[in-house]
Amino acid sequence: MLYIGLEYGLTNNSKLAERFFSQALSIAPEDPFVMHEVGVVAFQNGDWKTAEKWFLEALEKIRAIGNEVTVDKWEPLKYEDALEYHRQALVLIPQNASTYSAIGYIHSLMGNFESAIDYFHTALGLRRDDTFSVTMLGHCIEMNRDQGQVKML
Repeated sequence: MLYIGLEYGLTNNSKLAERFFSQALSIAPEDPFVMHEVGVVAFQNGDWKTAEKWFLEALEKIRAIGNEVTVDKWEPLKYEDALEYHRQALVLIPQNASTYSAIGYIHSLMGNFESAIDYFHTALGLRRDDTFSVTMLGHCIEMNRDQGQVKML
C-alpha cells in the first residue's frame, strides 16, 4: 500500500495517495515510513499542524527503535525490488510518465544507461515537459557514450 501511495504521490494525485497511505497505516500503524508519508501528504495539502504531528511521531518511532535496527532495515529498496514495484504500478496506470521516468532513473543508478534512455524516451513521449526526464536523458546519453569510449580503449 505504501509504494502504491508513493506512486500516486509522484503523479500529484494526493487523494489516492492519501487513501493508500491510510490503508498502509491501518496495516502497520507503528511504521515510521508510513507515518512520514502521511505527513508528506498533509504538508503538500498545506495542513502544517497535521504534517508536523506525523513527522514528529515518525521521528519518535525511529528514536525509540534506536540501536535495535540494523542498517539493512533502513537501506533503500534494492534496485530489482524497486523495478518490480514500478512495473506493478504500470499495471495500475499503464501510461504514467512518472513511472516510466522512475524506472529510467533506477536503470541509470544501476548503470544500465541504454535501458534508462529507452524509459526516459517513453516518459517524454507521454509528457514532453518533464524536466527531470529531459535532464536524466541527457545525462544517460552522455554516460552511455563515455562507457562506449572506455570499452573501445
